Amino acid sequence: MQVFKTFFKIAWSYKPGLFLYLGICAFMTFMVAAQFGNSEGEVKYGNESYHIAVVDKDHSTLSNAFVKYLKKQHTVEEKAYDKDLVKDLIYYTEISAYITIPDGFEKNHLEKNPLKVESLSDSGQAAGVFINIQLSSYLESVARFERAGFSLEDAVANTEKSVDFEEFVEIPGLEKENSHPNNSISISANGSKLYSLFLFLPYPVMTILLSCVLPVILVFREKEIRNRTSISAVSETACNIALAAGGAVVSLLVFLGLTIFTSCFLGEDVFHGKWAYAVLNLFLFTVVTAMLLILMDSFSFLGIRKAMDVLTNIIALGFSFLGGIFVPLSVLGNGVKTVGKFLPTYWYAVSLERIDAGKGFSELAGCFSMELLFGVVCLALGLAVVNLRKS
Repeated sequence: MQVFKTFFKIAWSYKPGLFLYLGICAFMTFMVAAQFGNSEGEVKYGNESYHIAVVDKDHSTLSNAFVKYLKKQHTVEEKAYDKDLVKDLIYYTEISAYITIPDGFEKNHLEKNPLKVESLSDSGQAAGVFINIQLSSYLESVARFERAGFSLEDAVANTEKSVDFEEFVEIPGLEKENSHPNNSISISANGSKLYSLFLFLPYPVMTILLSCVLPVILVFREKEIRNRTSISAVSETACNIALAAGGAVVSLLVFLGLTIFTSCFLGEDVFHGKWAYAVLNLFLFTVVTAMLLILMDSFSFLGIRKAMDVLTNIIALGFSFLGGIFVPLSVLGNGVKTVGKFLPTYWYAVSLERIDAGKGFSELAGCFSMELLFGVVCLALGLAVVNLRKS
């Protein structure tokens, strides 16, 4: 019991690391939950849309196509105003720009000194600058296509295709659902809110246990303390059992704390089938991480306690990146996935994907077994190293 109490006294001395990684976890959880604030899994990407006024004095094929393009990008009002009223409208941000297409614009738009589209806007505002860039890029693109030998109609068609980012933007792991009038894309992630929140949790589990539990165990492995323990009434076996119990309690508290905190953001999804499997998945990963500590404890004679901060970051970040925690598995290359299959984080991420897809326990058992297999291997190697040292 004395060793058990001392374990927590020493563990509390590592509270700065505990609060640091808990803070990182809380920040990431808030960030992920905020992405699902409006509609689950939906993220929008697109241009900013502004209210502009357009006056077409040319009424040609080019000017009509130009106005049509502007209507896709912004809210367009085709109405003429006098200059004083235009200045007032721009000043009070009723409109962001007042665009005039002059008569004869199409006829000489390829000349050395073509008629230019007049644009009145507040140069001090980002909206005005952005709209002017759109105007010049569209018109220059049409002219380049025509100089390359395309007809005006083909040049307009190619330009509209080239300025439509939906043709080129592809975000791995995300699925395009529909387009919006202002040329934005509504995209839904290949994962629910539960999936996104639980996917990040292996990182705080590893960092907290490696930075707060393992250093305490390593303290008891120091030569002076081991010598004092050996001549005390506490046997080595009782000391190891007390350390294991202390580590188990801290691991359980970390698991429960992360589960409860994350579940607060899930609302009605808590206590459903997917949630239960996700919690079981996190529990198994916590157990596996505790087994990893046993392996690292067996190498205490190498003086790894002095390098615990470095080891914590290397292991936690390495496992997270290679295992699909920080980077979606769909983005990882085949070589990285091959390496990741030897890590518990990979099987944690795969099982979480299957949980999100509504798979049953029979289809999850394989992933759970692979996670536990890693832990059993670590436990076996750790005990083997300890026995070799004793012999």
